[in-house]
Amino acid sequence: MRNFLKLLLGAACCCGATGAIAADMGLPSAPPAPPPLWTGLYVGANGGGAWDPTGGRNTNCGSACTAAETALAGAAGGLQLGYNYQLGVMVLGAEAEFSASSLRGSYPALDGIDTLTTSVDYFGTVTGKLGVAVGRLLIYGKGGAAWTHTNNSDFDTVENLTFTSNYWQMGWTVGGGAEYALSPNWSVKLEYAAIETPNKSTTFASPTPLFFTAVMHQQINQVTVGVNYRF
Repeated sequence: MRNFLKLLLGAACCCGATGAIAADMGLPSAPPAPPPLWTGLYVGANGGGAWDPTGGRNTNCGSACTAAETALAGAAGGLQLGYNYQLGVMVLGAEAEFSASSLRGSYPALDGIDTLTTSVDYFGTVTGKLGVAVGRLLIYGKGGAAWTHTNNSDFDTVENLTFTSNYWQMGWTVGGGAEYALSPNWSVKLEYAAIETPNKSTTFASPTPLFFTAVMHQQINQVTVGVNYRF
């Protein structure tokens, strides 16, 4: 028993001496955990397609000229600026995005007299983000406020007049996507987002004193691919 205790004491002394020698020699300890991959400020660009299945329709026209519907379609793309903060596998963020668009469509009205043309040339969003990081892959959802700029033109073949309106409209947006980190700084993403604006009463004016009022509505869908650079 006495010999066994001596053996344990000797082993302990040896281990202590070895640790002291390693410390004196400045040998590296275990490397620190890497910083969260997704934390930081980022900027990026995106591009893709957009459509509005409602045609930017007039929702309260009775027998007026803009009741017909068609789908608007076009390209859309722009820039985004945001910030992410990673807590374990959870990623919280906020993002602002501004896009230009060629979203456009024309169709004859139900009265057979008028033709309505609607286009959305700009829209922007400010959203909060919530995601889950799986290694280099980030899966996220987003939602917040949206703004759209719309141009409307109505040509009356009987009066040979064009009535126009244009306006900014505030609404909401919701969407989600997946982003993959190519490196600590660069990532690529695929995203879907929907923008909806409430009914808006707008006046269609002409070069003459003639005008009419319509209640317009928009429902924009967008699918984009993009790239981000994190600082």
